[in-house]
Formats: sequence, structure tokens, C-alpha cells
Amino acid sequence: MIRSKRPARALPEDCPERLAIIVRKSLASDAKRRYPTASAFAADLECFLNNRPTIAESELQSGETNPTIESVRVIDAPNPAAMRNGPDVLWQTLLRVRIPTKVGRRSLLRGVAAGCGVLLLASAAYLYHARWKETEPLRKRGSLARVSDNDIAGDWKLYQRLSAHDTWLGWLAPSHIAAGQMRAAYAAEGDRIIRSYRESPESDTTRFNWRRAQTVLEHARDLSSDASIRGRLAVAKGYVSLNQAIAQSTSRQQMKESVRRAWREFDQAVTLLPDSPDPHLGLARLYVYSFDDLDTAMEEWRTAEHNGYQLGPREIQQKATGYRIRAQKEALDPSTRPAAREDLARARELYTGIADYGDVAQCLQIVAQDERALNPPPVPTASASNTSPRLMAAKRPAAKSLRPTPARPTRRTQAWQSPKAGKRRKS
Repeated sequence: MIRSKRPARALPEDCPERLAIIVRKSLASDAKRRYPTASAFAADLECFLNNRPTIAESELQSGETNPTIESVRVIDAPNPAAMRNGPDVLWQTLLRVRIPTKVGRRSLLRGVAAGCGVLLLASAAYLYHARWKETEPLRKRGSLARVSDNDIAGDWKLYQRLSAHDTWLGWLAPSHIAAGQMRAAYAAEGDRIIRSYRESPESDTTRFNWRRAQTVLEHARDLSSDASIRGRLAVAKGYVSLNQAIAQSTSRQQMKESVRRAWREFDQAVTLLPDSPDPHLGLARLYVYSFDDLDTAMEEWRTAEHNGYQLGPREIQQKATGYRIRAQKEALDPSTRPAAREDLARARELYTGIADYGDVAQCLQIVAQDERALNPPPVPTASASNTSPRLMAAKRPAAKSLRPTPARPTRRTQAWQSPKAGKRRKS
């Protein structure tokens, strides 16, 4: 049957499939596919009887799916004595039976491709881990309150360099992952500076680091163009321009340009932050000190109060200064001097309520000077002690003499009385 290569007769229908697989392997037309020894055949039958996986089944599963496996050899044939010791020893022996003897060209190419893929993945993982470690300082910046301006600038340069190299990674880039934490830290630092001015009674805007607030909020805007971030950035830029306007080295033209720039920034912040009092406080300050428009400043303060802000001594001083400046203008026109007196009285009342705040004492002195200039003291009149007869006689104008004053000689009279005229008359 083997020489003729005729197929074996069909097995009975009640023959188990697992046993049929063992039989087909033992009667295979190719001698290399049969059991190499009788002991291997017996071991497979023993596995079938003990309901364990057989060599024939494993070859059927692997050999059919992987055509590169051409034969199977047994490196350690099971010892009959070991088989009698129990199924565990037999099972451990069967685990070492199948080893491929030949590998095809296609399988070799697949193995090389798999190796190259593994090497590429390992290299990418190594580079990604190195870049992840490099962005660690950016991710650890929780609060920037104690971070210097130089460190903030260094972190931003590092982020720009890494993001330029990691663009092809998209949202998987370590710099992109760190960008979210950086944006939150920058926005929090800018909001801290704005909040410190809002909650502080300090009236001098130059004592707050508005340049730092502008820098961090610009970085936050570059990372995420959010309306609230752009609004807070406009507030910071408005105060930066306001400080430039009040600088001593600023010319008059530069001061006007800085004031207009500050007004534009605060006005933009009102649009971007409709529920925030910060831009209204900046506008009210401009209307008092730069535009001399107290009524519009009062509207801005009312809007700030509507947005939850409570006016403090800083705003009360600004309001009193607005009344004083308006009174100085009204005093120039006689028809508006009564309104000037009322504004000065209102300014004095507001200043008195915060007498211990800032330079209010000097402001009160200025109000007193304006009041004296607006209400000059009356001219002193003669008192009873100064009405003595001798003093009255001294102050009385001298009486005119009753003797008639001679007439002024004319030119004809002078000519008649001259010596030449006398000689002519004698002759």
C-alpha cells in the first residue's frame, strides 16, 4: 500500500476523529510525515487514551497553517519506564517533541521583517522616552509664583524647540501633552497678578508686575486662544500702557499715545470679559486722570459694582480727585462757580472719609487752596478805633485854595514881555 501510494481504506464511522488523525499520520504516504519510531506512535496513542493533546493533532494544526514546516523529529524519545511513572512525565516529554528542521525563504523574510520592525519600535520607544524626560520640567511647573522671569523664558524656548521637532507626532508628542499643563500654569499666574491688584488697596499701578502678566498670558494665548485668556491679556496690556503714560521720561506725545492704547485694550477687555470688573476699573482710572470725565468714570464704577466688585479707598480717592479736577475747570467760568463750590465740598467730604489713606492729606491741602481761591476773603473796613479826629484829618484831602490861579501866558503875551519887544517899544 505504501509503495503503490494508494489511499487507505475509510475508517468506520464510529471511529473518533482524534484517533483517525493518529491513524492517518501513521499511514501517511510520505515517510517523513509518519511517526519516526514505534515508541512515538505508542506515546501518541497513550495521549489519546488519557485525553491529552497528541502529536498528530498538533502537526495537523501547525502543519496545515504553516506550510514551511516540512517534518517533525523527536529529540528525546519517551522512555516506556517514564510513561509508566504517570501522565505528567509523559506530558513534559511531549512538550519537547516538535522542532522544525527546515525553514523556507518566505519564513526567513518574515522573520527579518519582524526583527526590523521590533528594532524600529524599540528605537522609537527609546527616542520617545528621551523626549518625554526632556519635557519633564515643563510638566512639573504647577505654580509660577516663585519662578523667575528667566526660568519662564527658558521653559518657553524649550517648548518651542521641542514642539518644532515633534510636529509629526501630533497629539502624541510629549510637548503637546505638556502644553496643556503649561497653559494652565501661565493663565493662573496672569490671573494671580490681576487679582492681587483688584484685591489690594494700593493705588500705584507701577508696584504690580504687569509686564510679567502680559508675558505669561501671551504664552497662554499662543497655546490656546481662549476668550477669557485674551481678555485678561488685554487688561494686562492696558495697565502696561497706563504705566508707560505716567512714566517721568515720557514726552507729551508719547503719553497721549500710551493713554489711547490703554483705552483700546481696556475697551477690548470689556467685550471679552463681560462679567469681570477689572477692565471697568482701568477705564474709570483713565476717565478720571486722563480724560477729566467724572460722569463716565462713575458709570464704569457702577458696572464694576454690578459685576461683584466693592469699591475701596482707592476708588474713593479717585472719585474725590475727579470732583476736585472738575471743580478747577468750573472755577474758570463765573457762571459755574457755584457748581465748583459744590464739587469741592464733595471732594473734601470723600477725602475726609479716607484721611489716613495714601496721599489724601496733601489732596486735602489742595482742596483748601482751591476753596480759598474760589472764595477770597472780604476787604477789611475801617473800625471804630480808627475814627479819631486827628486820624480823620490826616486822611481827609487838603482843601483847595480860594485864590484864583493865574492864567497860563500865551505865546503872544510872552513875545510882548520879551526884552526885544521892550527895546522896540522904547525906540
